[in-house]
Amino acid sequence: YTLSLHDALPISAELAAIGSITSHGSKWDSKGKHTEINQDRGCVVTPFAGDETALLACVFDGHGPQGEQVSEYIVAEVPKLLEESLLERAKAAGLSSTTLLSDEAVEAALSHAFVTADINLRESKVPSYKSGTTAVVALVRAGRIHTANAGDSRAVIGQSSEQGASGVRAVALTEDQRSEEHT
Repeated sequence: YTLSLHDALPISAELAAIGSITSHGSKWDSKGKHTEINQDRGCVVTPFAGDETALLACVFDGHGPQGEQVSEYIVAEVPKLLEESLLERAKAAGLSSTTLLSDEAVEAALSHAFVTADINLRESKVPSYKSGTTAVVALVRAGRIHTANAGDSRAVIGQSSEQGASGVRAVALTEDQRSEEHT
């Protein structure tokens, strides 16, 4: 997995928007035969970790014969572990709110959530030997965007631009990880 940190772009609440779409279900061919199940999962949580202004956005793209079971497990596990870790770190530092945590503490919490979720998955009854999931998480808090990803799921943000018909350009917040890069 990789971690990265970005300053949040200043935008007014009236202009701020979050988009998410996933299509749970199956694909069927023209003869009515089941051909494929959607293995994608995602969530948006706000408020998050006791912070009324924080937002957590997650996307998990399952792969393999039971990829939907893996991504279903991880979509519940990562937010729970991240929230617990942030709250524990704030308490250990004697802070009244997770908003006051340092960037390093947030990065450590993200790392902990990813590593622990992976360990918990391996110890669970979810059939993950030949299946898995990519993951991308963006935590917006205290005017910053913290990201973590594993695999080729990517976080991007739209930034105002004079270029292009829409006036918005995509800015990558994460870099894909592909197995051929790590061999």
